[in-house]
Amino acid sequence: MIISIIALLCTVIICVSFGLLLESIIEKIEPSRASQKLNLHLTLLMGLFFTSFLLMAIHFFFNINGIILTCFILISLLTIIIKRKKISQLFDFKLNNNKHLLLVPVICISVFSILLNFSDSIYVYDLGLYHLQNIKWIETYPIVHGLGNLHGRFAFNSNWFLLAALFGYKSILGQRVFVINALLILIFVSTFLNYIAMISKNHQSSKFALFIFIFSSISIYRFANSPSTDIPCDIIIWIILILFLDKKERKDFNVWDKHSWVILFLSVFIVTVKVSSAFILILPIYLLLQDIKSNKKSVLFAILFSGIYLSLWVLRNIIISGTIIYPLALSQLPWFDWSIPQEQVKQMEYIIQSWAIKPNTPIQEILSMSFIEKFLTWREYKPLFFQVIIFLGFLGNIVFFTIDLFICIKNKTNWKTMKSHDLILNIYLLVSLLYWYLNAPDPRFAYGVIFAAISIFLVRCIQYVRFSRLSRDFILLFLLLVTAWGTYIFAPWNSIETYLLYPPDTPAFSITKVNLIDGTFIYTPTDGDQCWDAPLPCSPWLEDGLLMRGLSISDGYKIISAK
Repeated sequence: MIISIIALLCTVIICVSFGLLLESIIEKIEPSRASQKLNLHLTLLMGLFFTSFLLMAIHFFFNINGIILTCFILISLLTIIIKRKKISQLFDFKLNNNKHLLLVPVICISVFSILLNFSDSIYVYDLGLYHLQNIKWIETYPIVHGLGNLHGRFAFNSNWFLLAALFGYKSILGQRVFVINALLILIFVSTFLNYIAMISKNHQSSKFALFIFIFSSISIYRFANSPSTDIPCDIIIWIILILFLDKKERKDFNVWDKHSWVILFLSVFIVTVKVSSAFILILPIYLLLQDIKSNKKSVLFAILFSGIYLSLWVLRNIIISGTIIYPLALSQLPWFDWSIPQEQVKQMEYIIQSWAIKPNTPIQEILSMSFIEKFLTWREYKPLFFQVIIFLGFLGNIVFFTIDLFICIKNKTNWKTMKSHDLILNIYLLVSLLYWYLNAPDPRFAYGVIFAAISIFLVRCIQYVRFSRLSRDFILLFLLLVTAWGTYIFAPWNSIETYLLYPPDTPAFSITKVNLIDGTFIYTPTDGDQCWDAPLPCSPWLEDGLLMRGLSISDGYKIISAK
């Protein structure tokens, strides 16, 4: 655990430094915004985005190893020296308000709970299935052509794995320390608790923060020691929404400020982490359209920068799988020798859809289901709590969407009014929920949207309820007790002494048998379909016609279909 804390602090230093570098670039483009400062949380998030941008470019030519990590550390130290005044301002926490009397212990217990989870075993199934192997490929080789032919899930090109490879510290520590999710959870907890502490100002953002924190805080801690891609999408969606609500309350939608940059970059970022999050782009596109006339230079650069970022990600998709977006069969580019055959892309698309709709059910049965049958499968998931919040979140947003739309039409309001902002938010939530209902109606695939929908609904229901300072203190006291209880019940206390220095390593994989393809060994698990930390290359199964593209495994793989 101690090693994990050191790695976490090192990650904070790198992300803060690169966040400040990106902020400096923005200030060069928009000097009038130089006085507006981002807080520590948003600087860290901007640093994650900028780091992922650089890693995408680097990985075309180099593997993400200890040399790259050392370079990032050196650049960060140099940035700290140059921008020491800005960094001191970021860490200048002033306890000048009685709201901090209860806020500090809640944050401290939450941080303690997150750190304790480094002593817990990593149990996320997908880590053994393909996450860890994907990270190993990134650590060992530059981007590999046709890697998705070796294992279809290696074609899921998530930028989160690039960050997990850099911030795994394998080359320095000799063992991977997955701190990237822990950092994001820490950002979430401290950000949302600070919003909750301002609930006596009766802003929608504070009420939204309260409901999200209650719904999600205990359950997400257990993912602190894994590189799972679900949690970052959920957390970043919540942060984007709270920033959107914050802008709405400040009535500055027609001003392209640094918070607008953050919303845009985080939205683009999570699309590259998990493509099913793409609907979040509705919000920054709306902001861009609001400001394109008054802030043309900044908006055009924002579009250009985001376009380059997404283009790098698409190019990675093409190199790994021969598709623009995997596993979307319509985006397959068949003229590359490493392109995954379209039949297999379709098969993976069907597998993902069928498993998400109804696990362990034949694909054909899923494909033959009607719209209504797919829509209602969410009712099969327990406990009843999830059914209630899913139903209320969806129905409530339909109600408020209808009300807002009616008011906008009746009053002939333009797209710069408060009601239109609410309408855009409802459109995003409803489109995302409908996509989830029809394609992946298992709550674990959409906690971010589900919790956001029910929270927005509840916020609208109590929008005229005012909270006093006393009620704020009771809320913080309640959160303190709940957080302390959750830490006591769920923390892995029995493992702390064993893993006080190092966190537990990834589970040992079973003895593997070896297959021979073009004279090269490919390892296959003896039991099950999880390779875990097996030597490269490893795949639970081999596709017919799988061949090497060259003499080395770094040259990639191709599939020659039988004529």
